[in-house]
Amino acid sequence: MKKPEQIKLNLDEIDALMQRVETQDLQDGDYEIIKAMVDTIVCLNQALENKKISIKRLLKMVFGSKTEKKDKILKNNDSESSDTPDGKESPSDDKSDTEDNSDKTQDNEPDKKPKGHGRTGANKYTGADREFISHPYLKHKDPCPLCPKGKAYKLKIPGVVIRISAQAPLQATISDLEKLRCNLCGEIFTANAPGNIVGKHYDETAKAMIAILKYGCGFPWYRMEKLQESLGVPLPASTQWDKTESAADLIYPAFNELKRQAAQGNILK
Repeated sequence: MKKPEQIKLNLDEIDALMQRVETQDLQDGDYEIIKAMVDTIVCLNQALENKKISIKRLLKMVFGSKTEKKDKILKNNDSESSDTPDGKESPSDDKSDTEDNSDKTQDNEPDKKPKGHGRTGANKYTGADREFISHPYLKHKDPCPLCPKGKAYKLKIPGVVIRISAQAPLQATISDLEKLRCNLCGEIFTANAPGNIVGKHYDETAKAMIAILKYGCGFPWYRMEKLQESLGVPLPASTQWDKTESAADLIYPAFNELKRQAAQGNILK
């Protein structure tokens, strides 16, 4: 795999290059930069497809070696000083070859799953309401408020804050419908309720939640009644039974069909 050419660019130079590409007004040297970008992408794709190169060596190939530390410099000096006058390789060279071979062996081994940190990530909260909060005074490419020549660029990964609050298992919404009355004929005109509901209405989600808490989680109706009453959304036990029964009526055809199919089985005679 050919090592791609390294070209260092700052964000302003990258933005200027993208603008020249969009306007089709390339300058001298732009071709080399674009070619280096393409070579880097090809190099990464080949490395991922072959799976024969470690991440450490891949980063070194693409971005070059990091600043040498004292231990690395002293190690290199020791290896140079240990070379024999005849030009033979020193034992340290053999060790490096062994390390390279061990790297190759490790590359062929399947990656081990890293241990978790014990916290639940934000992507697990699939039922949470999500909102995006913009920065109060900074926008993309605005001047940096701390340094005179810098610019603030928007990051792809935003900061995440999770706020968890409590509410009743069944939540109620009261709609106050405006009424108007004619001063001559006395006719009263009332605004329409959402969904044209009348009185107290339990939708399908409320009925399903009652059934899940009772038969799925073993939550007694009387205990649910006390909990809902303490949270300001009364739900009598008798009402819970009625709503569960009305929801069960919808699935009786499926229940009867399951019984019919079970009766045709030949396991029990």
